[in-house]
Amino acid sequence: MRGPRAGKALLRDLAIFGGSPAFAAPLHVGRPNVGDRAALHARIDGLLDRGVFTNMGPLVREFERRVAEFAGTRHCIAMCNATMALMVAIGAWHSPRRSSCPPSRSSPPCTPCSGWG
Repeated sequence: MRGPRAGKALLRDLAIFGGSPAFAAPLHVGRPNVGDRAALHARIDGLLDRGVFTNMGPLVREFERRVAEFAGTRHCIAMCNATMALMVAIGAWHSPRRSSCPPSRSSPPCTPCSGWG
């Protein structure tokens, strides 16, 4: 290895195949990074007090603004799920002069969404 963050070149280097783990404790997929619990609880309390969870609530607007800033774009529109996002994107892109055909290795919602619009 060439340094503290050197990559693993062979399968046997991976922890699942007997190599040394990259982290002291397992990192589980989907495990939230809560950060400051008091700040999280304050945001949740505000959400519950307002009674606006979605659809242009202040947290959704903040999320869209911050994602747009991060992505370097003027706009970001939060969607309820990836299927709805695909439907909206394909609907916005679709015109009588264009046809859409999802790639062969796309996610399951791609094909039905491509016919929508």
